Amino acid sequence: AISGAHDVYTSDTLRSDEKNTVVNVRGSITDADALGDIIVRHTGGNIVRLRDIAAVSYGPGEITDYVRKTSKDGKGAAIVHIALSKLKGANSTDVASGALERLDAQKGRLIPADTEVSILNDEGRTASDEIGKLTSDLAKSIAIVGILLYVFLGKKNALIASISIPLVLLAVFGTGLLFGQTVNRITLFALILSLGLLVDDAIVVVENIARYFRLYPDEKRLTLIIRAVDEVGGALALSTFTMALAFVPMAFVTGMMGPYMGPIPFFVPVALFASLIFAVTINPFLAYVFAKGSIGSKDEHSYESGAFYRLIKRIEGRYASFLSSLIALPGKRRRFLAGTFAILILSLILPFTPLVPFRMLPKADKDQFYAYLDMPDGTSVDRTDAVTRALEHEMLAEDGIESVESFVGQSQVIDFNGLFKGSSGRVLEHQATIKAHLIHHTDRSRTSEEIATGLRHRLDALLADYPDATIRLVEDPPGPPVLSTFLLKVKSNDDALRERIVRDFEPLVRATRGIVDIDTSLPERGLKLGYRVDQEKAGLLGIAPREIVSALHTALSGSSVRLYHASARPDLRKPEQEYIVVRFSPETRSDERDLSLIMLTGTNGVRVPLTEVITRTDETVDTPIASDERERTDYVSGEMEGRSVIYAVLDLFPKLLDYRLPDGSGTLVSWSPLGASYEDPATHRAASIEIGGEWKLTLEVFRDLGIAMGLAIFLI
Repeated sequence: AISGAHDVYTSDTLRSDEKNTVVNVRGSITDADALGDIIVRHTGGNIVRLRDIAAVSYGPGEITDYVRKTSKDGKGAAIVHIALSKLKGANSTDVASGALERLDAQKGRLIPADTEVSILNDEGRTASDEIGKLTSDLAKSIAIVGILLYVFLGKKNALIASISIPLVLLAVFGTGLLFGQTVNRITLFALILSLGLLVDDAIVVVENIARYFRLYPDEKRLTLIIRAVDEVGGALALSTFTMALAFVPMAFVTGMMGPYMGPIPFFVPVALFASLIFAVTINPFLAYVFAKGSIGSKDEHSYESGAFYRLIKRIEGRYASFLSSLIALPGKRRRFLAGTFAILILSLILPFTPLVPFRMLPKADKDQFYAYLDMPDGTSVDRTDAVTRALEHEMLAEDGIESVESFVGQSQVIDFNGLFKGSSGRVLEHQATIKAHLIHHTDRSRTSEEIATGLRHRLDALLADYPDATIRLVEDPPGPPVLSTFLLKVKSNDDALRERIVRDFEPLVRATRGIVDIDTSLPERGLKLGYRVDQEKAGLLGIAPREIVSALHTALSGSSVRLYHASARPDLRKPEQEYIVVRFSPETRSDERDLSLIMLTGTNGVRVPLTEVITRTDETVDTPIASDERERTDYVSGEMEGRSVIYAVLDLFPKLLDYRLPDGSGTLVSWSPLGASYEDPATHRAASIEIGGEWKLTLEVFRDLGIAMGLAIFLI
């Protein structure tokens, strides 16, 4: 009935000598009332319309997900996200500011006046703030260096040496532009790192020139400058090359850390070589210009009569005396070398003790973190949403959190960290992702890590009320993201063996101090409703299997029978097609018994319930298959709280080496810092356990740096 009423019956043409006119005869349905007026049956003067047997309405489909933002005061509202990504090579700050300007221009025009628009994440502002902070630190560092130069070299010598700093920075930025480098946080960090080295060459050259001026006051200044630079030039070039070689190894770091460290081995050597060039060219020229004044004179070094100078001379005297005693007394020299060696060994041992926490990178103080909520498979979206609201309430009660975004049955707006953690796949009705927005780090006393730790303890009470819920707090990493901070990969082609190994290691991981939010990738075991078509009975009734499938799909999932054209509302913009969907009401498709309400019509016109032509056969729920490097894999994952993953793995490693296959058979075949392999010689069953996450990232980075550093030491 719907298809017939909403079809194009004819499309013909009226022809004349002057023009042709197209005539269309349609059965258009322009709104829900017109759809409800369709006559379904007319017998004996009785008219049955569609609205008499069905609820007809215009609106969105059934809600299968929720996305909202809730503020500290508990007020929440549904929201729609618009995420923008910049093109490669574009400036994130310029893109963000340009987008905000266009957004403001559309308020009251394309954006209705009663619609609230808020910026939830502005990477351009973040980048601008970070670069501004580093720029401020760079300016402070330059000022500190200038003051130290003034104290030790005097006013004019300090001025000559300080001039090299802006010149070197200008040369570094120009070289970076030529080689396609960008100014970012790592770039500025590299410049701050090398700032103290930038003036070393200039200090040596200027101080040596001043020394020559004092020693030979009657000779020509130009000749003295040439002799002074020639005396130290070779040594400066050699020292610059050796310092540059010390940073070059960072360019050979592989994996995700490579791009993070990449600017350092580029910008630091460039800055060092630029400072060398300016030290032997610009600085001598400036020394000659200022030579008409009093460089090297007593007035220029008037600081030598002060208390600070006397303190320095006293320290120099004691150092010279101590060094002389080491040279003259063999016993004292041996004791000193032995003590130095002992201190070296102690320093190497410290990372393996609690005295010096060892980790890849210190945790960053971010303005956000996430909570992942997982309910049992098959949980309805409304049940998941109810638990999500309780989780929102607890999160907003934590100091430092000003608002939360909730994604129930829908994935979050994917960021770099979420890309690695597979957040785009969190779209099932039993999954929810909650993003906590924190007060800006300058306006709160606790770090994001401390807030997450406090919230984790608060959620223990919530989990007591919802024992079937699993909650994980996920913080943004300071460096490259990983699937999980702590991660065990259990690999084997034997599914049962792999599952038993995971279940063996899960309690061992839970007993390891510092590992929290522990989870496994083992799927839940369960049954699903399965039915088979009774081919014989369906054939006798003249009902084809495809009709059974079509009727079941229409009743439970809904079928689009026709396009809908809202011609009655030309003012509404319809960028997407709209459909007329036929479906059972929710209350008539919530139970297995409701399947008997689905009626089928045989070839003889007899109406038969669906349950008459199908037979129930319960089936095992299909489980997802995970693989890593083409091997079937299951995971044991967790996050770290108050402890580095390095120490957690060191605690777990002896248990890894002592482990045997679940039935007690099998032997340890091989092991490495990245895991162990096992095999049963009798059955030839094999399995391996690999340690991934931040542990693997740390080992790979230090391996690459160690190899490259050894090569650099050899070259030096």
